[in-house]
Amino acid sequence: MRKSVLLILGLSVAVVANPRLLHSQTDAEIDSIELDYRLYQISIGARVVVVIGQVMSVRSATHLENILSEHDPLWAVAEVKVNEILYNASDKTVIPADVLFVYFSTSKDIAWFMSPKLAAGQKGILLLGLDELPLKSLPGLYAYNILVPATFQPMDKREYIIQRLP
Repeated sequence: MRKSVLLILGLSVAVVANPRLLHSQTDAEIDSIELDYRLYQISIGARVVVVIGQVMSVRSATHLENILSEHDPLWAVAEVKVNEILYNASDKTVIPADVLFVYFSTSKDIAWFMSPKLAAGQKGILLLGLDELPLKSLPGLYAYNILVPATFQPMDKREYIIQRLP
C-alpha cells in the first residue's frame, strides 16, 4: 500500500496519506493522479525530458554504492536508446546522441519498492527528471532518473501524455 499521493487542488498541492483508506482509490486511479501531477510539473517548468525509448542494457551502478542503511536504493543504470523525444524542457537539457543513461533503484525495500525497475528489452515512455540523486556519499550528482511509478509509462499512454505536454 502506498503511503501517500499528491493531489492538485486548484492552484494548490496537497498530500493525502493512505488514499485507499480515505477514498478507496485503486492503484490505477492513484497511478493516473501521479502521472497528471508529473505532467503538471512539466507545464510549470520542471527540468524534464520526455522520451520514448527502449532499454538496451542494465547494470549495477557500483560507483554509486552508498550502503549506509537497510533503506539504500541499490542503484542501477539503464542504457536507453531514444526512439523519439516528446518533450525537452530547455536547451540546457542535453540529450547525447540517441542514448541516455537512466538511474533507478533496484531495492525492494519499503522506501523504494514502488520505484520502476527497468529491464533489458523494455520499451516505454520515460519522464526523466534531471535531478540530484539522493546520495549521501556523492552530493551534487545530477543524473537522469526514474524514482516514482509515474516516470515510466507504457506506450498506450502516448497520446494521453502528448495532449498534456506544453
